[in-house]
Amino acid sequence: MKFRTQINPIEFPFKLNFEDPIVLWGSCFTNNIGEILCNHYLDVSYNPFGIVFNPYSIKNQIFSCLKEEVQEDLIFQKGENFYSFQFGTKYFATSKQAFLNKTLKSCREIKAKLLSAQCLVITLGTSWVYDAIKLQQTVASCHKIPQKEFSKKLLSVSEIQSELSELLNELNKFNPNLKLIFTVSPVRHIKDGIVENSLSKARLIEAVHSITNTVENAFYFPAYEIFMDDLRDYRFYGEDLVHPSKQGINYVWEIFKNSLFEVKDFQMLNLLRSYHTAVNHQPMINNLFEEKKHKEFISKTKRELLSQAPFLENRL
Repeated sequence: MKFRTQINPIEFPFKLNFEDPIVLWGSCFTNNIGEILCNHYLDVSYNPFGIVFNPYSIKNQIFSCLKEEVQEDLIFQKGENFYSFQFGTKYFATSKQAFLNKTLKSCREIKAKLLSAQCLVITLGTSWVYDAIKLQQTVASCHKIPQKEFSKKLLSVSEIQSELSELLNELNKFNPNLKLIFTVSPVRHIKDGIVENSLSKARLIEAVHSITNTVENAFYFPAYEIFMDDLRDYRFYGEDLVHPSKQGINYVWEIFKNSLFEVKDFQMLNLLRSYHTAVNHQPMINNLFEEKKHKEFISKTKRELLSQAPFLENRL
């Protein structure tokens, strides 16, 4: 008897490797996978301007990097700091000029990554967007400003498709070798309403598949479906019943790993994970024997890693 529907690894026509940069953009699920990739010492950049949920703002941020331009009219002061409606709340500076300098520096860094990257992973979170009424522009974050300053709307499938197509066209001109992997976040936006969240996700899924079915270098990874149809249990969510739990995220990572890395690389990935765990482990206080063993293990593992992959020297 079968008691669950299991989603197997996806057969992509390409694989990731340890040397090429990987860029990830989008919802907080992007942070989850990005952090795991970082813990395996890959050359990873994710959400440089903070978490972003909707396709319009994701496109807008990436365009800023490609053009090395910032929308100055979206920068504002709140308290002692300067923010931008173009970026997330955690991205700020103490003056407008400092904000511009910081942003342009980040744009140049990410542009360089995108130019040499093999893969860009975009995780879409919602079709709902907020427009700043006075500015008449869609925002990436409301920055906890009163709701009355914004209007809320649901993007249509054709609008989402248009935004993603425009993004793909620009990226293809910039780096024709770049592969795009789209995912839809399993994070439940229940503040929008249960039915409204389902409608939002459905529009994202339809729009993304209309792209991946017609664009050669665009692909889909079923993170949303893994949670909805494979795991299908609240125990794989956190206490808020909204965000995936660590166990759920690790399960998705295993499918992601098996989909996008060669089998021959699994041993290296496991070794890198062991090294990261060891480096971040705190040995028993006042136990010189344990401390010595711990240091020896780190040194031995590092030597083994560098003997197989010398390019990791500046990452370990």
